[in-house]
Amino acid sequence: MGGKQWFYNFCVRFLMERVTDCCLRDSIKHYGSPKNLKVIFSQRGGHYYGQTKAYWEHLRHQAIAGTTYLNKWEIKHDVLRYSLVEYTPHVNVAGLQLADAVASAFYQACDGLDVTRDIGPAVILEPWMARRTGVIADFGLVLQPTPPWRAKLTPEQQEIFKFYGYKF
Repeated sequence: MGGKQWFYNFCVRFLMERVTDCCLRDSIKHYGSPKNLKVIFSQRGGHYYGQTKAYWEHLRHQAIAGTTYLNKWEIKHDVLRYSLVEYTPHVNVAGLQLADAVASAFYQACDGLDVTRDIGPAVILEPWMARRTGVIADFGLVLQPTPPWRAKLTPEQQEIFKFYGYKF
């Protein structure tokens, strides 16, 4: 929304759409009502987390008005509380370090410029990947733009996405 970190916020949007959906479905299944989600970001220089929250609020207003752009998914605000969003150095939280390792595995699997491209670490993560109706593609792993052929990936880059169920 005119900020310095629009791409970061857009990527976080995809993550939060899926995470809040999982949290909402799981809390209703186990408790009969929505429970709050705690979000911990890895604190990095150059990121303005207030802009991220402002973007989420913008998305919430769009959802209420029915005007969400790219509305295949929406953040489930029933489980999101800004007071439960924290920012901490990743060295302090093992889960943030694990998130870095997962992100690195997928970066290595699809980066077309890296000479050490390797899909092995990303493939190993398959048992822990989030699924929607048993499918990982477009839920646990999201490729943009859609449809997949518009991403113009090389055959090597397509490998990991094909492994997780994308069709080109």
